[in-house]
Amino acid sequence: FGEVLYDKEGISGISVCDDSFAFGCYHSFLGNALHKEGLKIVNDLNQKCIENLRNQALGCQHGIGHGILAFLGYEYDSLVDTLHICEKLPVSDPIGGCTGGAFMEYNFRTMLIENAVVRSLDTDPYSPCSSLAQNFRFSCYYWQPQWWGNVFQGEYKEKYKKIGTLCEELNDNKERQQCFLGAGNNAGSFVNWNVDEVKKLCAQFSSEGEILCRAGAAGSFIAEPSVRKEARILCEDFDFEKQQACLQISKLT
Repeated sequence: FGEVLYDKEGISGISVCDDSFAFGCYHSFLGNALHKEGLKIVNDLNQKCIENLRNQALGCQHGIGHGILAFLGYEYDSLVDTLHICEKLPVSDPIGGCTGGAFMEYNFRTMLIENAVVRSLDTDPYSPCSSLAQNFRFSCYYWQPQWWGNVFQGEYKEKYKKIGTLCEELNDNKERQQCFLGAGNNAGSFVNWNVDEVKKLCAQFSSEGEILCRAGAAGSFIAEPSVRKEARILCEDFDFEKQQACLQISKLT
């Protein structure tokens, strides 16, 4: 729909898009716009995101990251170039906005539609994060568990145990925290938004990891209208101190 909308209405058509289907209209609209007009329209698209969504603009800016990476190509150098373009955009969330879209597109090639192939696992499971400049690693490690969950073999619980181990082995505190938050962010969609199953996945992590995982999951529940009312439940059965940390991190306080 987003692709056809852009073809019919041009950039002004973006005002028709909304947050349905995880901002899917924006993803296809922005990808098509960048494919047709190139990088010269990035700033205009970013401004339209801000005008259309205001404090929810990151869901739209996320689509810009997808579109830029698809336009430049799927090589590592193209990823780095995309991240530098994203970095210069005003009012763009450093984790979930344009940079997040770039990492997701690098890992999943979603803009290729029927030709999309998930990036294969090489000898370094931390790639490309481990090779990036420090300021890009936080976002990269946030999105890395989503990719791990798709390339690792086994059942979801087995995959999450391995994801927890990889997150735990990160030496930088903020990188490790973002990794656990990212694991939680994807947990809901992995288990069809079942709160009890999300808790079981997160329970395999360390104490710090479990809190961050549940907080990340709560954030994704908030963003999904059909399960938004259940978000708070993910934090409520912790002891008081952990519960408050979970609620604060997920912005439920």
